[in-house]
Amino acid sequence: MIKFTHIDIQNFYSIEHLSLDLQNGIHKLSGGNGVGKTSISSAITQCLYNKNPKSNGAINNTYNYVTGKAYKIELKFEKDNDKFVVVNDRGTNTISISKNGIPVSAKGIKAQLQNIQKIIGLDYETFLSITYLNQNSISSIFDLTDSTNLVNKFFDIDLIKYLEKQLKVERREGRKHLLFIETQSKDNMKTIEALDKYVQEDTTEYKEQLRSKLDLLAELSTGETIQNINILDKVLQKEKAKQHCLEEPVLLLKGEYETYKKQLEQFSSGTCPLCGASVSDDQNKLEKLSEKTKEQLIQAKEKLNTQKEKVEGLSLKYTKLQKKYDNETSVVKETIAKLKSKIKIIEEKNKQLKQIQKDKDNLIAKQQDLVQVIEEKRNLLLFIESALGVISSGSITKQYINTFITILNNKLQSLINGLDLPLVITVIEDEGDIKYIISNNGEETSYSTLSSGERTRVSLVVLLGIIETLEVLTNVQVNVLIFDELLSVLDTEGVEIFQQQLNKYRETKSVFVVIHHDEIPADYFDSIFNVYKVDNLTKLEVIV
Repeated sequence: MIKFTHIDIQNFYSIEHLSLDLQNGIHKLSGGNGVGKTSISSAITQCLYNKNPKSNGAINNTYNYVTGKAYKIELKFEKDNDKFVVVNDRGTNTISISKNGIPVSAKGIKAQLQNIQKIIGLDYETFLSITYLNQNSISSIFDLTDSTNLVNKFFDIDLIKYLEKQLKVERREGRKHLLFIETQSKDNMKTIEALDKYVQEDTTEYKEQLRSKLDLLAELSTGETIQNINILDKVLQKEKAKQHCLEEPVLLLKGEYETYKKQLEQFSSGTCPLCGASVSDDQNKLEKLSEKTKEQLIQAKEKLNTQKEKVEGLSLKYTKLQKKYDNETSVVKETIAKLKSKIKIIEEKNKQLKQIQKDKDNLIAKQQDLVQVIEEKRNLLLFIESALGVISSGSITKQYINTFITILNNKLQSLINGLDLPLVITVIEDEGDIKYIISNNGEETSYSTLSSGERTRVSLVVLLGIIETLEVLTNVQVNVLIFDELLSVLDTEGVEIFQQQLNKYRETKSVFVVIHHDEIPADYFDSIFNVYKVDNLTKLEVIV
């Protein structure tokens, strides 16, 4: 059952603000004409379906005509142990829904209204028919020419039509969703295939090559070549030291020779430039010393040049050997650097590949779920197609008609027995039309031959029977039932029957009887609300 528990109304028609708990029992709404009694019941359907029986279709029709403000209606109800709150705010032009405190979101008013209709399980016409009854409901119950007649409305299989319409909407939305998820599935598979190409690379081979090159570098640093270089370096340093030793005598002899040359130049005149004495003997002596020194200098230079040539030869040999070693180690070091770089790149890539693999595993899991959803969606579409085929064949319609009549006849019989009426009312279907067979005290009679009071009472019984039948067919029961000025068309006996019938709803429904006379004693009601106006604004006063 859908149990409405509270309604809060702001700026709806003549209501500025009204808050009402919807409790089980029989409640009276009394007040003069035009004070806003029906506005309270209209607010329920306005909140849920964005329309109500009073609306004339004008855009601003539901605005408060005194305050000039747009309405805001909040309705609370329970269904299947879940608590819902619907807020219809004309000021912001929004409809919000929450389930157990969690918002039920949808884009736009139309989508939210569809959500509400799915939650309630009834379209506007059906909801209105089983919750709101007025004089027209009774007066037209046997007038099969009246399009608003409850029997006509539902014997024309409105529920089947509504079901067919909903199935077509579900099929259309299902196909769109299926196409979307199939495309998503294909994209997932392409991504998975692309990710399959990314596999972790093994660095073992490169690390073995690196170790081999490092070993080779170690061998080169202690091998024959480096040993020869070291030996040659020692020899070279020794020979350079010898050269250095030979360079000093050359310099000394050269200086001594230059000194002799200068002295000989001074004695070239044969006399001493200082004292004028003959220096021929000294000159001869100097010439001999100069010649001797010159020969020694030449010999020293020859030894030095020989040593230089030897050092240069050793240096060239050392340089060649060092260059050979440098080339050998350079190639190995370059290879080592490349291997280290490659291993580092691979290890970094492998780290990224671990995340890619994780993403791939997640995507595969999602893909498996998506495949299951696709299969379920295809099965659902097949079911919808099958259901639409059954509906179009007419077999479900015929079955619905038979079910409708069977349930209605059972309900009518139960109502009549409970009210102890001397009537038997049977409903039959005759070539697509509904017919009533009425027996009064065992004699078949036509509806037209009944008295005015009898016709009203029979109409009331049939009306209540149809409402209970619709609750069975829709499998939806609503705890709100509003009788709007019905008593004015009932005679005294009809009012008593009405009271007897309402008693069965006292524990399960919140029943509101809208009247402005005292046809029923006050003590019959669980509570009485007086509706009146102050400055053209509707007010509600709890009397009992």
